[in-house]
Amino acid sequence: MLGHAGTFNNNVVSMAAGVAAAEMLGPEVLADTHRRGERLREALDGLFRSKALPMCVTGQGSLMNVHGTRGPVERSTDLAASDDRWKELFFFHCLEAGWYIARRGFIALSIEIDDADVDAFLDVAAEFAP
Repeated sequence: MLGHAGTFNNNVVSMAAGVAAAEMLGPEVLADTHRRGERLREALDGLFRSKALPMCVTGQGSLMNVHGTRGPVERSTDLAASDDRWKELFFFHCLEAGWYIARRGFIALSIEIDDADVDAFLDVAAEFAP
């Protein structure tokens, strides 16, 4: 058995509420959130690459993670030589600019995030990598 910690893991009520909310929102809202996440992840990854920073971004849709390695990251062994100080610096840079991401590099977009928010966050990221 492989354990995986998480706030809502194996919580049937939370999962049922998530399904009900997704059904109420409809496919268009969810597709827009997915598209925004893809755009943010690709732009962040491209920014780090264009500035030759040893960082990359993995994920899918509205869920992504910043890594302290150039990548690509396809399996856990690809992270063996990561330098987590890069994502720590990015975390503190974002925090100082008024944007919160998880300290471990995790970013999750909600349905309330719009294109202007994504653009504003990308501006903050560009300031990190001038």
